[in-house]
Amino acid sequence: MLLTFVNEAEMLHAFQMSMFWGALVVVITTVLMTASLEGTKSEIRNSTAVILGCLFYLLFGILTYKEQYGSFTEADVSAQRITLRYAGSHFLPLNIEAGQIEAIEVDHPGKGVAKQCYLSIKLMSGESHRSAPASNVDCEGFRKQIEMLLGR
Repeated sequence: MLLTFVNEAEMLHAFQMSMFWGALVVVITTVLMTASLEGTKSEIRNSTAVILGCLFYLLFGILTYKEQYGSFTEADVSAQRITLRYAGSHFLPLNIEAGQIEAIEVDHPGKGVAKQCYLSIKLMSGESHRSAPASNVDCEGFRKQIEMLLGR
């Protein structure tokens, strides 16, 4: 049984929006930093400011990619195993045998009113795999379906 939490287009849109706003912040910060230090003993050359801005944007991109795409978007469940699929190209599908699973939990990101939910699959080894937050999915229903298919 294939359970889908969020589609790849939604993940890609969220990543692109994060990268757009990150670029905007890095450019504004770089320009303000260069302009505010102009004429002082701590003056930064324009080329150095551009290189620093590019490095910060690259770091931001790496961290955003891991955060956005580090959660699985689909779970293919059978009686023997769960195969977790990720949207990003860096993360390959992950097979988890039924005997390795300690618990399957439902949680909500953030504080306040729960508008989204996610599943967290905890393994006996202490490892944990989290689904992408989903807004139009019945996470508790998915948890019950997975446990039923695994025979728990």
